[in-house]
Amino acid sequence: MTRRSAPFSSIRVAALCLKACGLTRFLMPARVTHLWMVLGTEATMTANQNAERFLIDVKQLTAELQRSLPKRIDAAALGLPSKIPFKAISLREGLIHRASDLSGLACELYERRRIVPAIIMVRAVMETVAMLYFLYWRIDQVLTSQELGDIDQFLMRGIFGWRDDTMPMQPLNVLTAIDRVDKQFEGYRGLYDELSEFAHPNWSGTSGAYANLIQNKYAVELGTECSTLDLRTGLPAFRASLECFRYYYNLLSDIMPSFVEFCHAEAVKNPR
Repeated sequence: MTRRSAPFSSIRVAALCLKACGLTRFLMPARVTHLWMVLGTEATMTANQNAERFLIDVKQLTAELQRSLPKRIDAAALGLPSKIPFKAISLREGLIHRASDLSGLACELYERRRIVPAIIMVRAVMETVAMLYFLYWRIDQVLTSQELGDIDQFLMRGIFGWRDDTMPMQPLNVLTAIDRVDKQFEGYRGLYDELSEFAHPNWSGTSGAYANLIQNKYAVELGTECSTLDLRTGLPAFRASLECFRYYYNLLSDIMPSFVEFCHAEAVKNPR
């Protein structure tokens, strides 16, 4: 089912809920599917000119994220017997804070031409986008099936998960989330894997980034100035990821009222 896209959206459950979340909207319409389709071709264009263009785009999107950050979510203001919607909203807003923080640092690093750490931040942004999409997908599944299933456990793992066998909640698997996005946008996992090469001390993240072999002289020049990395490396994926985040953040707003209503009805039918 196709839903309309919108600027960055607050949760329109009721006046109290809106006041509790205190969110604003993005100013620009999302064209995520189109962006993802042209991503590959744009990535092959002229380096410096497109690096500047992509950087302007991601800085604008990041600024909109930062202006839209919620400061508080009040469970009591929701006035509902079910705690599940509060958990879903809390996870959603935690993810926007993470996306904003990582994106802001990535922009700074690109401006300073610190390409490897910038790419590592973009990779982390892609993981955050994947978790937001996973959240949207699970809530949409609840509404489609009209069954809560294990949504409460999913939300608890998303909020409190910690990869430690002594902890009660294990985290959600980020690669599962990445693969879920890849089913919607083919190539997402491939882009993520490419950026992962820079996150690890492989050729891309070490010798390719900080060394230049002088052939026939048995010498290597070292330093960021010796890098063979393209300045726009990671920037197309960065922009498309931020657009994806905006798009599914908004879709969560569109379906959240129905989700809250359903959780409320289930809590009334099956009080604990």
